[in-house]
Amino acid sequence: MRKARQRDRERCYLCGGPGRIVDHVIPVAEGGSWDLTNLMCICDPCHHTKSRTEAARGRARHL
Repeated sequence: MRKARQRDRERCYLCGGPGRIVDHVIPVAEGGSWDLTNLMCICDPCHHTKSRTEAARGRARHL
């Protein structure tokens, strides 16, 4: 995770703001990996929005 933060200079990959969280670009539940290429810094607001979208997709898959 530290390598992703250093690579991204702690900037959100979606909006460019301060990225405090390391997140999977493609969620593990959707086939993403823990590989460094799938990990990016993300800010709290973008993470919240992305998480809601992913949760909605997960619910839709189970219907």
